[in-house]
Amino acid sequence: MEWYVLSILLVSTLLAVLIIGVPLYAGIGLVSFSVILYFEGLSGAINTLSVFTFSKIFNYLFVTVPLFVFMAEVIMFSGIGADLYEMMHKWLCSVRGGLAMASTSACAVFGAMCGSTSPTVAAIGLVAIPEMLKRGYDKRLATGCVATAGGLATLIPPSIIMILYAFVAEQSVGQMFIAGIIPGIILTAMLMGSIWIRVKLNPALAAVMPAAPWKERLFILRRVWPILILIFLCLASIYLGFATPTEAAGLGAFGAVCLGVIMRRFTIANARVALLRTVQVTSFIFMVILSALLFGYVASYLGVTAGLTEWMINLPVSPYAVLALLQLMYLLLGTMLEQGSIVLITTPVVMPIVRAFGFDPIWYGILLVVNMEMAGLTPPVGFNLYVVKSIVPEDVTLADIIRGAIPFVVVELVFLIILVIFPQLALWLPHKVMKPRLL
Repeated sequence: MEWYVLSILLVSTLLAVLIIGVPLYAGIGLVSFSVILYFEGLSGAINTLSVFTFSKIFNYLFVTVPLFVFMAEVIMFSGIGADLYEMMHKWLCSVRGGLAMASTSACAVFGAMCGSTSPTVAAIGLVAIPEMLKRGYDKRLATGCVATAGGLATLIPPSIIMILYAFVAEQSVGQMFIAGIIPGIILTAMLMGSIWIRVKLNPALAAVMPAAPWKERLFILRRVWPILILIFLCLASIYLGFATPTEAAGLGAFGAVCLGVIMRRFTIANARVALLRTVQVTSFIFMVILSALLFGYVASYLGVTAGLTEWMINLPVSPYAVLALLQLMYLLLGTMLEQGSIVLITTPVVMPIVRAFGFDPIWYGILLVVNMEMAGLTPPVGFNLYVVKSIVPEDVTLADIIRGAIPFVVVELVFLIILVIFPQLALWLPHKVMKPRLL
């Protein structure tokens, strides 16, 4: 049977299982295991499952995941997000659209601590959105900027999405982290610039506020400098080669707990909840990883990966046309699947194509991460939209949030095109900085 027929049958079966209500990770795992069971028999299927479980999941690199998740949970309970927003508020409130720009920059800094979008959106949104609405900001601008800026946590290291991609694509996590720095800064600046332009063209979107006194601006720095030092220590230890991403994650988690205790915001009760939520989130991530790895194995076993690669190589188009086709695929998948699942399912299939066309896997990973940012904003699945909806007043509808996010999605699309035209934006720094230790 031809590879394209097998691929159609595989995808159709998976969609049918998902449509009847089976959870994503369970549906992927069930379909993959059923195919292996059909071709290899019961003993072969059990052996394959055990090999994937112990050789892939029990990987030292994956210790990073629960550590960063726990760090994010501790930061959530410590109220650090409120401190960051307050600092940005004091420094940017007098600028056109300053509160929205403060929310964006606060999300960028918070994302550099936790590496996950949902905690970033929740931590900053809980403080920023009510403040903006109270100050007369347009509700679409207020919600859209937070929903979008929360996605910066996937691009600004450390990023759990980057860790998952690096594992499946067999790339250095440290190199991925370094590659995300310049694109993360540029995209943050573009989002803030777009806010300034929109408010400049339509002043009704945001009220003008008086500048905060310099005394207040300087005083607020006293509350956030330990946080900024923690970020610097975690990331610098990776970039300078002093620590692996796993060791840096341990340092970050320990430092976050110490800060929470010193600031008297992290109690034993909070620690219990944080640990429980860490176990829940980590277990879900690992179930998705195992299911996706099995799916990639099945696609390779059936010849789908090799067939698709050969077909795309022989297309009478330029490599960049194929690259554009892959980006379109991610945009479509982003409307249906969660970001981590997209990365884990597609990367084993796409990487042979990426290498065959001579694209740099690190650069391509950054393109993928930017697509995953947009996936968090594209309904019906866009998780960032629903996180924002859960923390806003009832008179702010989901439709308002979606409309508020659309202009920012356009900005991210423009940035994606810029990143394709100028790949050195992602590759220059990894080539200049000392090569980090891999694990």
